[in-house]
Amino acid sequence: MKKYVLSILVALCMVLCFVPMAAFADDMPTVTINVGGGNVDDDDYQISDSEIKLRKRDVIYELTGTTSKPIWIWGSNNAADIDQAFYIRANGVTVSGGITVQNSPVKMVLDVVAGTDNTISRVYADDLTIKGAGTLRASDIGVTQKTTYMPSALHITDTTVIVTTPASASDSSEWNGPCVLDGNANVTYIGGGRYPALKVGVKSGDSTHSVTLKDNAKLYCLQDDMDAPSPSSVNGLDIFQATPILLQNNSYLEAQGKAGSGEYVGYAITSKGDITVKDKAEIKATAYGVAIGTGGSVEISGGTVTADSKGSNGIYADGTLTISNGATVNASGYWPALFGNGGVSISDSQVEATSSNDIGIFSRDEIAITNSIVKANAADDSDGIGAWNTISVRGSWIETTGSEDYNGGITGSVLFNGNSGTVIGNATLLGDTTLDKGKTLLIPEGTSLTVGEGKTFTNRGTVTVQGSFSADGGTVDCTSHSGGTATCAAQALCDACHKPYGDLAPANHTALTHMEAKAATTEAEGNIEYWYCEGCGKYYSDGTAATEITKEQIVTAKLKPQETATPTPAPTEQPAATAAPAATVQATATPQPTATATPQPTAAATPAPTPKAVPTIPQTGDNSSVTLLFALLLLSGGAYLGMAASKKAKQ
Repeated sequence: MKKYVLSILVALCMVLCFVPMAAFADDMPTVTINVGGGNVDDDDYQISDSEIKLRKRDVIYELTGTTSKPIWIWGSNNAADIDQAFYIRANGVTVSGGITVQNSPVKMVLDVVAGTDNTISRVYADDLTIKGAGTLRASDIGVTQKTTYMPSALHITDTTVIVTTPASASDSSEWNGPCVLDGNANVTYIGGGRYPALKVGVKSGDSTHSVTLKDNAKLYCLQDDMDAPSPSSVNGLDIFQATPILLQNNSYLEAQGKAGSGEYVGYAITSKGDITVKDKAEIKATAYGVAIGTGGSVEISGGTVTADSKGSNGIYADGTLTISNGATVNASGYWPALFGNGGVSISDSQVEATSSNDIGIFSRDEIAITNSIVKANAADDSDGIGAWNTISVRGSWIETTGSEDYNGGITGSVLFNGNSGTVIGNATLLGDTTLDKGKTLLIPEGTSLTVGEGKTFTNRGTVTVQGSFSADGGTVDCTSHSGGTATCAAQALCDACHKPYGDLAPANHTALTHMEAKAATTEAEGNIEYWYCEGCGKYYSDGTAATEITKEQIVTAKLKPQETATPTPAPTEQPAATAAPAATVQATATPQPTATATPQPTAAATPAPTPKAVPTIPQTGDNSSVTLLFALLLLSGGAYLGMAASKKAKQ
């Protein structure tokens, strides 16, 4: 149990040791001063006719009211006093005389009460902390250069700070040492027209200079009138030494470079150190000179950077320019919009670079583009992307206004030269991509284009598929359909989205069947030769389907049966005498011969039957002798049968 309690106490002590000193400020005694009040002189402060003096450290001076008098605070060169600070709480106060440090160094913590609007014309300290969710207005806020006893530092948290430099100012506001903006800090510096809006890292020999923006912090370094020419170069954020800049989380930096009336114009951001943008941070830089320029390297790993130069480069890095990790960069300039002297590397990002008088993207070393969407717009007769060494492109969508083909250094990608694009190898779109109106994209035979999972391909142009195209988990948003073939029964299918579009093609029959002619009979109808389309269900009289006919027109009627003479059948039993050939001829008894051998009684003569009249056969219109011969044949046969019967009876 004792060990358990001891562990808790040790842990608590460790936590307390790491709590910043400022966190204890609320536990300090508070001295409230109405700065516009009457003269006071006591152990805590003094108000005289000309000034206000704050005499104690480690107490909170809460300031209210309005005064034109300056407020004086005294520093100390005593090492024992270095960690002690002056704590000032601004609660709706106006101090037009500012806060002046005497006998530096001084550490100051300025707490700006939430919801209040305060004006303190000048605030400087060697180590300055500004916190609180109120608003602080000034004409000059900064951090003095370090001394032997105290390093420089700046920390602004949550406060809205607005610094407007007057035209009469003799120089810019100045930051030194490690400078951090975090929380919801929103800091704006507006230049007076002759000097940079803000200088950082001025003190030479100080290796601690840096600028860090994190959380939701914002920093603006703007000009009073960006387009009004200045006789000298007036920058927005002017960074000295090798001071690095880091933006992370959701932080934001905006800067402007002023126009110039002479040879020099202003940069938006100029530095000799590295510039790094991470996460979802953002930089917006606009200038007549270089928008973002550094003697170091620029690394944009995620986030967004917009750099617009009216007379120089959008982004210039004397070292390398690296864009990666889903970053979005849009740069424009008179000279190369993106210039990485030591090399350019673009991966997993979206970049658009536009130069009005030169190459869009350039390096004196090499350029490597991987899994990215890059649009490079250059001046006439200039390459969109150019390098003194090699250019390699892998798995990317490249749009360039130039005619370059990268000497075979491009694979698995889409390359546009002007408005005409071609898929090279097997390409996969790894980002949301748009084929703009007026552009054409060819997917040649043997190549393929795939929309990556979760990505969207938006088609406003014309896609021709000779190879293969698939969404594969992605989305195709198509409002400009093309390709496919319409038939008499079905619309064409778009090559891009595979959806039907347009009108039917009545003359395009893909299921036309030829039927041979068939003669009709008395038992069944026949048909003429014809062609039938199973698609549209229509009949045609020719193989080109030029002449449509009806179903009724293909049918030929059954034949009628032909009428012929019906012969009279012969009797099954005939009398001895046969009928005469004609109805008017009478048959006579046949004479019987006299027996010469054995005498026999004389038989009585058998009377001949009355001959039957032979019916008159209807005439068929054929009066040839064939009919007559046929009738005589019948009569002769009948006579013969009669004689045979008579002879048999006598025996």
